[in-house]
Amino acid sequence: MYAYNTEFTIRKATPDDIDMLISLLPPGDQRIGFGKTAMTREKFIEYINVCIRYPHHDTFLYYRGDELVSMMACCDSTISPYWCALNFKVFRPRYFLDVANNGWIHLGEHIAQLKESQGRFSFYYVKTIRKQNKYMEKNYGQLLEFSKVIGNRYIRTVEEYIPAGQTSQHEFFKRLLMRNSVFAEDVAITKWTCMQEYRTGFNEELQEQTVAFSKHITGSLTNDE
Repeated sequence: MYAYNTEFTIRKATPDDIDMLISLLPPGDQRIGFGKTAMTREKFIEYINVCIRYPHHDTFLYYRGDELVSMMACCDSTISPYWCALNFKVFRPRYFLDVANNGWIHLGEHIAQLKESQGRFSFYYVKTIRKQNKYMEKNYGQLLEFSKVIGNRYIRTVEEYIPAGQTSQHEFFKRLLMRNSVFAEDVAITKWTCMQEYRTGFNEELQEQTVAFSKHITGSLTNDE
């Protein structure tokens, strides 16, 4: 059973935070997210700078009390209304696998809600493909129940499967999501799409028609089974 944390603070990082973030990094190569693939400390510091300083990029910091636990970045597309989730980093080792309390859910939902308010209802994310450890496997379904935004309002699809030692066939995925890196483990490029009934800002009649059609198609598929 997860002891789900409800006492937290999230704020947007600024260039003034960069030195502080670097000071929290352990020596040597740096891992991102829950994967095993790492990049050199120097490249990771460059990546932090990109995610905070570059146009269309933002980084958000997750605190428990006064302790900075983790960060997550995002990047907006300039040609289409989607965004990408980037550079999730846990600074405190004791929280690394505690996905209910290490900021992964809270940051993801915070950014998703922000992007929805900007009219961006789809995002891409790199997922490591491996057997979950017993701790995560046992509680993953329950964890998604805590996720009121992403767990309940988004559908997930796999856009590309990339075996270990290979790279994406698509320049966009290779450059932005994979950082021109070759991963040491199998990964999938996943797309998360907000269901129509949870979208706002559209013509009311069009919204009703689209939602009704989606429910009709879903019902037809269910009946065929």
